[in-house]
Amino acid sequence: MNKSLFIFLRAFLIVLLSTSSIWFISNNYKIYAIIAGLGISLLWVLNVRDISIGKWKERIFYIFGGFVGMTTSLYLLPLILI
Repeated sequence: MNKSLFIFLRAFLIVLLSTSSIWFISNNYKIYAIIAGLGISLLWVLNVRDISIGKWKERIFYIFGGFVGMTTSLYLLPLILI
């Protein structure tokens, strides 16, 4: 897997988990919120170094991955959990 795609997928997962965590908390799904929080922390640790020393190309992939992750969680979570 190339580096840009890997960065995109990690950003996608971080934002997906972050927005999911907020939804879980607001709907009182405590265990899911805790699991999402652990996933966010793990992925954040993996991303910090790569993005801080990366070039703008990698940063753009990261930003777009976050955008797609947020959009996916907005449409996917209500279908799965309601």
